[in-house]
Amino acid sequence: MGGPIYIADAIEHSGSFSGSFQGNGSQLTNVAANTATTASYVETSEYTTRWDVTNNGASAYRFAGNGVGSSDDNPTLYLTRGEKYLFNANVSGHPFQIRVSDGGSAYNDGITNNGVQTGDIIFEVQMDAPTSLVYQCTIHSGMVGNIYIGDPQTFTPAGISGSFTEASSSFSTRVTSNETNITDLTTVTGSYATTGSNNFIGDQNITGHITASGNISASGDVITQKVGITDGAGIGFGANFASGNEASDVQIFTDAGGEINFVKNTTTVLAINSGNNISINSSYFLDQPLNITNNITASGNISASGYISASSFNATPSIVNQLTASYAITASTTETIIPRTNFKPIVTHTANFTTSASFAGHYNMVGGNLQVTVTTASNDLVSGYEWDFFQTGSGDTFEFVAGTGVSIVSRSNNKKLAAVGSAATLKYISGETFHLVGDLTT
Repeated sequence: MGGPIYIADAIEHSGSFSGSFQGNGSQLTNVAANTATTASYVETSEYTTRWDVTNNGASAYRFAGNGVGSSDDNPTLYLTRGEKYLFNANVSGHPFQIRVSDGGSAYNDGITNNGVQTGDIIFEVQMDAPTSLVYQCTIHSGMVGNIYIGDPQTFTPAGISGSFTEASSSFSTRVTSNETNITDLTTVTGSYATTGSNNFIGDQNITGHITASGNISASGDVITQKVGITDGAGIGFGANFASGNEASDVQIFTDAGGEINFVKNTTTVLAINSGNNISINSSYFLDQPLNITNNITASGNISASGYISASSFNATPSIVNQLTASYAITASTTETIIPRTNFKPIVTHTANFTTSASFAGHYNMVGGNLQVTVTTASNDLVSGYEWDFFQTGSGDTFEFVAGTGVSIVSRSNNKKLAAVGSAATLKYISGETFHLVGDLTT
């Protein structure tokens, strides 16, 4: 006969037998020790899964067997502790080795023939096997794939897909501590706690608490009503969020003393200490209005490029001279400033000068035959600005000169200080108009 013979029952033969045999060999009897019995392929139920491993050039391994597409390059494999797997390698020139990590050392616990190019590699997964390993060519590092290992549970490491609802106690028990892919999980009722690494793929709705001893990361939005951070823990946000919040763009974390820190790219921008004091990094500023309903107390400067408004201001004498702003400081009630003698800043002029905001609110001492040109050319004047002048030079004359287009309104058109002790006040009204009052002469 030229083809194979298929026999359902036992076969007895008293002579010699040649050819190939396929089966588990359990019914072979009376086989002499010197009689060669060969089998081209013997398969038993001893292994959970058998994969035939080939290579796609020097770039990838391919697997033919349960749960894996034979044309997939470097597919991810999911194994279970306590199970036994067979990898039938036919990858000449590409030693197939199971390792602890990409580029790491060989993992040999429970493995026979690890690293062969041709033949069977048997992996009996131990109960203390790690959650993740890799398979990798010892010559070509790009031929590498992930192996995830889980416990024999109702929820297998291959993942959960579809709609699912379950109480927290059962769900946590069966998923905790495994590398688990949970796809399109609609609802989990109650709390969810995990100490392992679980990937939720798609939209999830968890109505209770999520408690994690490690990191919680998301490639999309995370929406929650409340986030609790214990001392020494933190939250990181940003595109660079990787294995920990130290690589994120923005972090919020607490230290052992209960201080809350807001960090951007490793720099603390704002901190709230245990005494509820707020500290803002001097390199950062607010570009939008800030409304504070309580008092503001500062040991340093308060500066603003816009308006500062309050129901009242209270300044001690030691900082009155430092109360400055680019624009007006306004209050809905009269400012409370503790008075002191000569609280206006004093500036002495020995040469001709021009009115500008830098001299407004100052006591300008003038001596000698000098003049001030009154102008709006500096473009920094605000209606109500005042300049006070005092003549210190005996027999000298100090004169107010109107700049181009400027109108100085004074009694009898007098615009000079002509004697020692003469004083005058110049006030900017609006547009190009100024008022001048005081001890003036022609």
